[in-house]
Amino acid sequence: MHSSTHKSVFQFKTRSKQQREKPTAPKQPVRLSRLMALAIRFEDLLKSGEVEDYSELAARYGVDRGRISRIMHLRLLAPDLQEQLLFLDDSQSDLSLKHMIPVCKIADWNRQRACCKVKELLTGHPIDLLQNG
Repeated sequence: MHSSTHKSVFQFKTRSKQQREKPTAPKQPVRLSRLMALAIRFEDLLKSGEVEDYSELAARYGVDRGRISRIMHLRLLAPDLQEQLLFLDDSQSDLSLKHMIPVCKIADWNRQRACCKVKELLTGHPIDLLQNG
């Protein structure tokens, strides 16, 4: 019986700590930012005729019609407030749709901005919604 021996040479390179760290995943947008984006998307679907009404949106996205209605209230905000909602950061993650609905129901955009300023004072958190107000 004939046996052969094989030698293998492995070289292990050590990596610095920075090289070993996995890249961090991009941060998820704040929930309220995602809802603002959805409101814009829903309005586009309605305007294009791709969906007929809130009931059809609700069925398509697996929520009740009331939820669609609450999300769509965000489209009643002043345009500059809507834009700023899209770019909220983690420090504003406690700002929710529930907090914004009463503001959405105010027809006057200047009063909406003033209401956001009051919310900033009450919560003690900077609310970037106020930068342009």
